[in-house]
Amino acid sequence: MNRKLVARLFRKKTYQSLKLSQIIFIFSLLIVSCILLYLANQYFQINQDYLKNNNVKVIEILSKTQKNVTEEIVREDVEIINEHFKEKRINKKGIAYPVYGLKIGMELSGDERPVFITGIDKELDFLIGDKIDLKNGTMAVLKSRNSSLELQVPIIEEKNGGISSNDYEVLKYAAIQGAKSDNPLFINSTPFHRAYVNLDEFDQILKVIYAKSENDLAYNKEQNLEKIIVYVSNTTDVDQMGLALKNLGYDTSYTFSNFSNFTANLRMGELLLFIIGSIILLASITSIAFLTFNFLNANKKEIAILKLLGYQNNDISHIYLNIISRNYGIGVAISSVIFMLISLLPFFEVPIYIAMSIIIMDVFIYGVIILIIYLGKINRLANTDFLDLLKQGREFD
Repeated sequence: MNRKLVARLFRKKTYQSLKLSQIIFIFSLLIVSCILLYLANQYFQINQDYLKNNNVKVIEILSKTQKNVTEEIVREDVEIINEHFKEKRINKKGIAYPVYGLKIGMELSGDERPVFITGIDKELDFLIGDKIDLKNGTMAVLKSRNSSLELQVPIIEEKNGGISSNDYEVLKYAAIQGAKSDNPLFINSTPFHRAYVNLDEFDQILKVIYAKSENDLAYNKEQNLEKIIVYVSNTTDVDQMGLALKNLGYDTSYTFSNFSNFTANLRMGELLLFIIGSIILLASITSIAFLTFNFLNANKKEIAILKLLGYQNNDISHIYLNIISRNYGIGVAISSVIFMLISLLPFFEVPIYIAMSIIIMDVFIYGVIILIIYLGKINRLANTDFLDLLKQGREFD
C-alpha cells in the first residue's frame, strides 16, 4: 500500500483545515522567537553598558567620616579596607588600591601642555586604556609622536616656609599610547592632562622631587595620595561592596550609588523576563496541540475508512505523522526565514549565533509538538478499534 500517495491525497483534502493551524504556528513561533531576540538584545546591551563596563565597577573614596568629623583618607586606609573585606569574606569580590597624583604639572617631551603624573598599581593599568602594560621604565599617555619620552622633574627646595625649584632632572620612559582621559579611575573627577606610571616609577619621581627634603619617602608619598578606589569584579556586587565601605565610615562615589538596590532590580528583571518567556512558550505549544487534536478528532471517519481498506495501525500512524510533521515543518521553515530577516534589522545588536540558536530552539519546539501530537492523539487514534472510531463520530447518531 502506497502510504506516501495516501498521505499526499489526505494533505490535499485537509489543506484548508491544516493551513489555519500552520499560520497560527508560524505566528506563534515568530512571537516567541522575537521575544527571545529582544531579551537577548537587552542582555547584550546591559552587558555592554553595565555588566562589562568598568566605569560601573569602580568605587571612589575621597574622604571618611569618623564621629561626625570628615577626615582625609591615608595610605593605611587601603589595608583597613582590604582587611575588612577579608573578615567579611568578600575579598574576592573587590580590592582597594591607592591612586597617587602629583599636584604640580611637568614638562614632557613632545607635549605642549604641562602633564600631571599619576601613579597607579600595575594591576589597574587595564582601566586606563586597552593593551596598556605599565612595566618599569614605561609611561602611558594619550598619544605620542616618539617611542620614548623625557620628563623634566623639578627638584624642590623648602625655603622660608615655602618651596621653590631652580633645578630639574630628566627621566626617560618608553611611551605607551592609548591612555584615555575619561577612564574609569577618574570618571567622576575634574579632568587633567595626565600621564600614568606604575607605583615603582612614581616612587622614583618622588625621590627626585624631594631629593633635598628632610622628610622621608613615606611622608612625601602620603602627601600625594589623591584617592582610594575599590575595583569590583562583578557589577552585581557593587551595591554590597559600597554598603560595606559606608559601614566603615568611608564617603563613596560610584555610578549606581544613587540607584536603589541595583543588583536586586537586575535579578528581578531577569526573573520576570524568564517567567514571561516561559508562559508564552507553554501557551504556544498548548494552542498548537489543541488545534491539531481537533483536526485529528475530525478525521476519525477517515481513519476508520483506512482501517476498513486494510491499512495497519503503524501505516495509519505514519500517514498522519507525515501530514502533521510536513505541515508544521513548512511552518518552521517560513518562520525561520522571516525571523532571520528581522534579526538583521539595525536595532538588534546580537551575534548571528544567537539568532541561529533561537532557530534551533524553534526546531526543538517543533519536535516537542510533534511528539506530543503523536503520543497524545495519532498513536491512540491509530490503535482505536474501527467500530469505536465510528461510534465516537456521528455515523450512528
